[in-house]
Amino acid sequence: MIRSAPSARAALGNFILQAEPCAAVRWAIPTEGTRAAWHDGLMADADALGDDHTSFIQFEGMPALSRAAIQLHAAGIVDSIQDGQPGFVSDDYLSAIAAETTTTALELESAGMWERRVGGYLIVADEMLKAAINFNERTDRQETECARRGEHLPSGDNSESGWVICTHCGIPLKRPDGGPVALPNGGPLGPDLRQKES
Repeated sequence: MIRSAPSARAALGNFILQAEPCAAVRWAIPTEGTRAAWHDGLMADADALGDDHTSFIQFEGMPALSRAAIQLHAAGIVDSIQDGQPGFVSDDYLSAIAAETTTTALELESAGMWERRVGGYLIVADEMLKAAINFNERTDRQETECARRGEHLPSGDNSESGWVICTHCGIPLKRPDGGPVALPNGGPLGPDLRQKES
C-alpha cells in the first residue's frame, strides 16, 4: 500500500530526528577569505537562490548539503514511494515543483546522493529511503491488525491540540481541522470531506 505524504514525511522526520544533533549535525558557513566555490554563499548566483542554498547542514554519514538539497532529497524519497518506484525521482516530478530544482539536483548528484538515469535520478544514498519504506511497511501491518481487531485504540490523553490518534497504528481518529480520519470498525483513513465542501 502506498502511504500518504504525511505518513511518509513522518518516517523521514523520525529518521532525521534520530540523528544525534551535537555529534552528527554540523553547520558549514563560509568564512571570509575562502575561495569562492559552487554553493558556498559567496557567489552571486547562489545568493540569488536564497538562504536555502547558502548554508549547509551535515548529518552523520552524509555529505554537507544545502537545506534545499536535504528538502529535495526527502521530498524525492516520499514521491518515489508514492509513485511505486522507490528510489527513483523522475524528471517529471522535478519539473512539476514550483521551485528551481536543477541546481539542487546537481548538488545531490555531485555529492554522490543521486545518480542520473534516463528520465530522472536514482537515489543511491538510501538510508532515508530504507527508513521510509520500513515505516510504511510497519504502519501497513499495524493498520491491518486494527482492521482485524475491528477497532482502533484511541490515545487517552485528550490533548489540547484536538488530535486523537490510534496508539497502535497512528491513524488519526479525530482532528480539529476536519481532515480525513479512520473509518469505523478499525477501518483505513477515510475521504477528505473538506474537498467536497469546496
